[in-house]
Amino acid sequence: MNLSKIWSNLLVMGSAAITLASCGGTSYAPLGEWEPMVWKTENNAKNGNNIPAAGGELTFICTNYYPWIENAESNGKHYLPQHEENSLPPHTLTTEWAKAEINGNKLKVTFDANETGMERQLTLEVTAGDIFDTFNFKQLAN
Repeated sequence: MNLSKIWSNLLVMGSAAITLASCGGTSYAPLGEWEPMVWKTENNAKNGNNIPAAGGELTFICTNYYPWIENAESNGKHYLPQHEENSLPPHTLTTEWAKAEINGNKLKVTFDANETGMERQLTLEVTAGDIFDTFNFKQLAN
């Protein structure tokens, strides 16, 4: 093997190593530096909306992530999402009076009628890894 062939092979191997090193990492932001979730709404939904006593449904669309449900709290009681077979991460959470479902990037929250005579609150947390967002709802009473 002559000297020019050795240098040529070293140059190719060095270039390949540099290319692999520069592409080998992920394109994720460092921990704590992810962009906030951006939400669009359907049916005039707003985070923090007062939900009528009759119940209803709100739909939110995340434009920059495909989130999943982390947990919820309703009037001091904590809820974890259901882990459906062949469905990870979790996409459904049911409380005593509300249900949250995520399909792709669309979050739908459905509220039962409130016939308790008292307002009730729901805090729903969603995540997409190292980024979290919280939805707060207050349902009016009859």
